[in-house]
Amino acid sequence: MEKNIQALITASEALEKKVATLYRLLSRIFPENEMFWFGLADEEERHAAIISSGSEYLLEAGLFPLAALDPDFENIQNTSDSIEGTIKQYAVVSPTLLDALIRAIEIELSSSELFYQFALDLPFNSAPLKFLRTMTGENKNHILKLLDRIKAIKA
Repeated sequence: MEKNIQALITASEALEKKVATLYRLLSRIFPENEMFWFGLADEEERHAAIISSGSEYLLEAGLFPLAALDPDFENIQNTSDSIEGTIKQYAVVSPTLLDALIRAIEIELSSSELFYQFALDLPFNSAPLKFLRTMTGENKNHILKLLDRIKAIKA
C-alpha cells in the first residue's frame, strides 16, 4: 500500500509540474497575458511543492491529505502524457488565446486536478486538510480564473 501511495504522490507532483510548464510556455506565447499565465504556473508549482513536502514529512505520520490525489495512477499518467503532447504542439504552433484558455480548462477539469481542488473545498475536519488549505493559501479556483479570462476577451 505504501509503495502505491508513494507512486501516486510522485506522479501527482510530476503532473502539477507539467501543468506549470505548460502555463509558463503560455506566458511566453501571450506576453500581453504573461502575468495571468505566470500566476497560474506559480500556483501549480506551489501545489507540486506541497505534495512533495507533505509526502516527505506527513505521510508517515498519517497526516498527508490523500483526498487531494487522484487514486487512479493510470489516469494521472494519461493526463500527464496529454499535457506533454500539448506542450510539444504549442511549442511548434502557437494556439489562439481562446484555444489556450479552453485547453487549460480541460486540464483543470481532469480528475487529477479536480481532486486537488475538491480537497481544498472540503470542510476543515482533519489536520491533513487544514495543512493543505493553509499551505495552498487563498488560491482562487483555476477554472474560475480561466472562465473570467474568457469572458474578458469575449466582452
